[in-house]
This record gives sequence, structure tokens and C-alpha cells, in this order.
Amino acid sequence: MAAFGGFTLTNRGRALQSKAQAGTQLVYTKAMIGDGSLTSQSIVTLTNLISPKMTLPITSVRPAPPDRAYVESKFDNQSIATGFYFREIGVYAQDPDLGEILYAYANAGQNAEYIPPTGGTDIVEKSIRMNVFVGAAANITATIDSSLVFPTYEQMEDAIEAALSSVKVPLIDSNTSTSKTEAPTADALRRTVESMAEALGLKQNTVRLADNYLTASVLVNAAPDAQGRSYPDGLSFFKVSSSAGAWPTSNGYVVTMRAGSGGFQLYFEMYTGTTQTDKTSRFWYRSKRDANTFWQDWTRNLTDADLDDTLNSTSKTKAATADALRRVNEAKMDANRNSNLIPNGTAAYGFAGWTFAGGSNDWYASKASGDAPGEFSFRAATGGVFRYIQSEPLPVSPGAVYNLSAELWAEGAATGDLYVEILPATSGGNFGAVIAQSTDRWLRRNIDVTVPAGVNSAIIRMVVPANKAATYKGFRRVQLTLGLGARPWNDDSDGYVARRWDLLASDYRALELGLLVPGDGPAYIDFHTSAVSRDYNARILAEAGSSTNGGGDVSLYYNAKDHRFTGPLYVDGTDLKKSVSDGKKSVRDIIVTKGGTVADADGDGIPDFSELVAGVNSIVVGYKAIPGETVLQGPIYTGNYPSPTYTKAWQVRTNIPGTFRLRYTVVNTGSGLGYARVYKNGVPFGTERTVSPGNPASVSYVEDLAFSAGDTIEFWVRAQTTNSNNVRLDNIQVLSNIPIFSAT
Repeated sequence: MAAFGGFTLTNRGRALQSKAQAGTQLVYTKAMIGDGSLTSQSIVTLTNLISPKMTLPITSVRPAPPDRAYVESKFDNQSIATGFYFREIGVYAQDPDLGEILYAYANAGQNAEYIPPTGGTDIVEKSIRMNVFVGAAANITATIDSSLVFPTYEQMEDAIEAALSSVKVPLIDSNTSTSKTEAPTADALRRTVESMAEALGLKQNTVRLADNYLTASVLVNAAPDAQGRSYPDGLSFFKVSSSAGAWPTSNGYVVTMRAGSGGFQLYFEMYTGTTQTDKTSRFWYRSKRDANTFWQDWTRNLTDADLDDTLNSTSKTKAATADALRRVNEAKMDANRNSNLIPNGTAAYGFAGWTFAGGSNDWYASKASGDAPGEFSFRAATGGVFRYIQSEPLPVSPGAVYNLSAELWAEGAATGDLYVEILPATSGGNFGAVIAQSTDRWLRRNIDVTVPAGVNSAIIRMVVPANKAATYKGFRRVQLTLGLGARPWNDDSDGYVARRWDLLASDYRALELGLLVPGDGPAYIDFHTSAVSRDYNARILAEAGSSTNGGGDVSLYYNAKDHRFTGPLYVDGTDLKKSVSDGKKSVRDIIVTKGGTVADADGDGIPDFSELVAGVNSIVVGYKAIPGETVLQGPIYTGNYPSPTYTKAWQVRTNIPGTFRLRYTVVNTGSGLGYARVYKNGVPFGTERTVSPGNPASVSYVEDLAFSAGDTIEFWVRAQTTNSNNVRLDNIQVLSNIPIFSAT
């Protein structure tokens, strides 16, 4: 807004102000604004604006003691046809002798503000407060058109204050008065509320009775006893601290609601037994109908203390949690997935299923918390001995391929400071191990292992070697699955503790197994021939039965190479062995017609299932990998490599031909140059990458390279000189549009 230095009274304004001092009423009539510039003119001699542009109404006049007044006006640009600079302003008043005169004048000079015409993008609305000199004039007013006036905040405040100050309501201390001009006192209102509550029967208060007030057998409407004790009508409560009253427990609170001859009673337990620090949330309730001469039996409300979250409980008094039922249903729906063979692989049940070597004091088992799974950890120094926990023996098949995987935490430790290994249950060294790198932070590592010949049972060990410092070393989601390649984590075996009996029978003609509990799981017979009591060499399992004889299912678990049915095996009149053989030959014939080949290693004219799988894989299909942004492997983070010769850091094998997009970051943490390169089948293939030293230095690369089915995609690194630096690869990703990899 334009900046004015203050108003100056004109000669005529001074004369009118003198008349006002003598008692003449000072009446402001209007204001005017314009764009006139002062040159040689004298303000005191002006009788009008130099270049008037708009006439403004007076909206209010407010005294501003001791000798000034606020004259207020407002305007907008909606009626302006031609824009102008708001440079001058004048206040006009009514002189009793001269008529309307220019009373006071101000000019902004170079500080003028431009007022745009109507119809443009700018809409201007302004309220103006003009501070003018009035001296000691006692009678000041203005000509105001009320249709143009909107009250200001201050005017509204004054009006509200004046209105409130004029309201005076006399009080009367009566709650029966019918006066229309008096208001009741607060005490009269209180008396009214109390009389209403009494009329509605609401005046009865809650009554606290003496401790151990009555025994549990006393009826709610019983007459007072010799000491005058009975339940009052309404709500009452008392504390129980003795077993003499025959209440549900010897410590709690009794809350009674009585209405005439009927009532309802709650009993809240304070703690379990006599141990006051034991928490409890149990409570009981019962009722008495008006017509009955007895209490109904107590009913206890189920709480979290009555729930069981396990899958192997035999309790007849606890209810299964909703989550336990969910896990059972998920296991049933997903019964055919590649299951984890290790029970309690992520500390869901503490150390259940695991034994210690070298003492248990420094091992910890933490159960799952929120989204984080449970974990095993070792935190102390190991001294001169290996520290490990090992699983119970697990049945395995000689010559079969399994995948061992685990998530490991080794940050702050050295590479090799912790690992998970698999070894024969009887004797001998390990035949595979998952080894943590020094940078691992819950990084999942896995390895494919082949069970040696003659090994039917294996154990899993979580190991911290001898002479290791006291750092956090973590293991979780330890998993053993049948077949090549890592599988997604599952906890099929967690929580499953088979109910078993070691039975030596020689004089029994019949044996019946199972529990008389609906849905309590299968019954089975294990056969042991390896002198190990916790495994089985063969199993007969019965499940999914009903009340109809012979309505269940029977499954046989055995080693097909060592346990054979020498004759036909009939089911519902069909020779299953012949049916399977015929089916294998039909599949073989279809594979051959599709251009594949099927081996027959034993020469009996019937391929086995592994030979059929190989035959299916030999069929050439018409698709190939196309570069894309679907992550097939990764991200992978390797350890540090200080060697000046190229060393393979990681590899993966393709299943079909095509061009794959490779992403990786070379990290150089030393003082010399670092190198990295993509190899194919052990031969340099991609572009050699060189990264200068930094603190550290890291450079990311992307390459699109073509590979044939069965090729290995390999990532190799080296340092410039021995001990000059360490080189590693971060965020290795192999991308395409088709998930076709198997880890190697």
C-alpha cells in the first residue's frame, strides 16, 4: 500500500478545527483519493485534491485520545475504468459557514501504489484508517451511509461488550418458581437434580462391605445373619482373602448386583495361589433368578491363560489359538511343498531338538518378535575349544542331493568365525558347510550337498570355532531341503514333536495305535535298524480316518532301492506296479516323439522317474531369455579379496540360452587399483573393470551378455598387489524376463 507521511490540516481545516474547539460539531463527510503530485503547491492552501480519481464513503469515526481521531473508509477497483497511482488522499468535513471543505491532506510522492482497472486478474479491496488531528473537539461525527459499512473486528468487540454489559438477570433460590424473568441459583439446580435421581431410583450408591463379608453359599436375598450381614439392594463389593468362604479362589474381589430377590455376581482373582507377584486375569460369574432358591453354578471366563499356541499339545482343558489352527491349515494345504527337514530351525521352541557341546551357558535362543524370526546366537569368547549345538539325527538318503541353507550374522567377526555344517550322525567329517563372511548381516547362504554312500542319518551343527573373540554370532532359519537349489524358508517341521512309543512286543496278536482326540494327527509305526532310536528306516503312517472301518489312508516311507515288493501290488483290483510301469513307458514314448531322449541305465526297458525328468529337460523349447528388469538372482554381496590374481567371487548356472542383464558394484577399500570381470565357464568374457582406490571407492556397472543353456555366469575380482587393497562385489544381480536359474 502507498506510504503516507501523515495528514496535514489545510487552512480551512484549521479554521474548522478552531470552531470545533469552541463547540461546533465536527462532521466528516467523505474522503477522496487521486494521483496528483506535489510540485510547488503548498498543502495548507489546497482546497481540493490535485487530481482526484475516487470519492470514498466514511464508514466510521473513532476517537484516539488525547487529540486525534481515526476516520475509516474503504474502496475497491471494481468501478475503476482506468488504472491510476494512489498517491494523494484527502478528508472532507462540513463547515457551518463555507459548506464542505478539504479538512486534511496527505501525499505519498514516490511511494504511490498502482490501482489496476477492473476486469483484470487483480482484484483490489482496501480499508483505510486515517489518523487526523481534532484537538480538544468534544463533538465529532461523520456522514455515514450504513449500506456501505461492514463492522471491523474492533467494532464487533465493542458492540458485544456493550450488549453483554446491559444484560442483568436476577437470581432466585427456588426450584419451584415459575418466573420468566429470574434465574435459579446453582444450589437450587443441585436440589432439583437430587430429587430427580431419587424419584428414578438412582440415588443408591455403590457400597463397599467388610473383607470376607459373606460366604459363597449365602443367597443374594438371604435375611440378615446374627451379625446383621446381608447383601444390600443395588451394587456392592468386598474383598476375599481367605479360603474359608468357599469362593473360587482365596484371593479376589466379589461384586454383587442385587435387585430384589434376584441378582448377578462376579468374582475377580487377584493372583494365582499364594504368590502375589504372579499375574492373573481369571474371573468367574453366576446368577440367581428371582424364583430360584439357589445360585447357578460358577462359570469361568476364558482368558489368554487358557489358550495353547502349540501344535503338539494333549491338553483337555485349554483351547487352541487361532494362529495355531492357521498353521495347521496352512500345513495341510501346502503338504506337498519341499519341506524343511530340520525341526525348530529358527528357535521357535528354544533349544528343543538341539544338544550342546562345550557347555550351554553362552548360547542363546531368542523366539520370534513381531516380523523378525527367532534366532540362535553365541556371544562369548570360545577359548581353545569348538562351541556348537547339533540337531537330533535326521533321516537322509545315500547319494541324494540336499540343499543346506541358513541366515547368518557375522558383522564384527572374521570370515569363517561361524558356519553351519552337515555330517553323518555316526562318525566322519562334514560333507558340506555354509560359511559366514565377515560382512554378513542376516545374509542367507546355501550350498548343495550330496549324501555319501552308506550314510542314512545326518546331523546339523551350528559351529563357532576355537579361539574366537567375544562378538555376536547369529544363526537363524536353518533349513535342509531335498533337491538342488535353495528353497524359500518354511517352518513345516517347527512345532511338530511326534508322539512316539518304543515298543518291544513278542506276545501280542493285535496292536491299535492313535489317540481318542478328534483331529489329533496321524498314527504311525517306525522301524529302526540302525541302532539309532530317534530316526526311522521305514515308516507306516495312517491318517485321514473316520468312524467307518477302513476309511483312512496309509502311507509307506522306505528306501525304494533296498525295500521292494517282490510280487504285484493290487489296490482296488489294479496292479499298481504294472500300472506305473506302463505309465512310465507311455511318457517315454511321448518324450521321444517330441524330439527328446530318455536313458535306461538298468536296461530293463522301463525308465525311472529321474530318467524321465532328464528326458523332459532334453526337449528343446522355443523360448529364450530376454534382457529385462526381473531379478532372477540377487542382490548378492561377496567378501573381500586381497589376491593379485583373479579369484571367483560368485557364480550361477543358466538353464536356457539367451542374453542376460548383469548388474554389479565394484568396491575398492585399499590403496591400489581394484579389478573385476565377468567370466563364462571359467573363461574371461565381459569387459575388465578397473576401480581406483578411495575411502572406499565404488563403481556400478551394467552388461548385457549372451549365454548358452548350462553355462555358468561367473564374477571374478583381483587386487593390484598383495595386501595393497581389498576388492569386493556388492549388489550382484542377474536380470531377465524368465526365472530360469539354478544356484551352483
